[in-house]
Amino acid sequence: MDARALGAPFVLIHGDSNCAEDRMPRLLIVDDSPMIRRAVRDFLGVEGSSWEICGEAAGAENGFQLCRSLEPDAILIDLSLSEGNGLDLALRVKGTLAGTRIVVMSEHSPRVLEILATTYDVEAVDKSMLSSHLIDTLNRAIANPG
Repeated sequence: MDARALGAPFVLIHGDSNCAEDRMPRLLIVDDSPMIRRAVRDFLGVEGSSWEICGEAAGAENGFQLCRSLEPDAILIDLSLSEGNGLDLALRVKGTLAGTRIVVMSEHSPRVLEILATTYDVEAVDKSMLSSHLIDTLNRAIANPG
């Protein structure tokens, strides 16, 4: 795939979506903050993490295009994107790529995240709790394929 065809800003980390059953689950990160994307990368890059980051995007459209091409096991989406709407992206992915589990993250109140998770059958994590809850939330998303 020619990475330029997807537009910027995004990072294509691994372009091969073919994989064996025993591989680590693959995650696509969609957040407009380079600091948050780096924090997630760094956090999941620690020894013992069972997740592979296959790509990153800063906006909804780039995130959707990468999701279609990479077919990750899960996509981590910030609800408040400067380029597009995170909830719209989540619903678009859910309607198009049934095998990709969705985890939304936000700085909204925990109650709002709980309502979103229940209403749209997605997992949710508070951005302030990423370091302590992200891996469990991602693993729960994969364990409950909906």
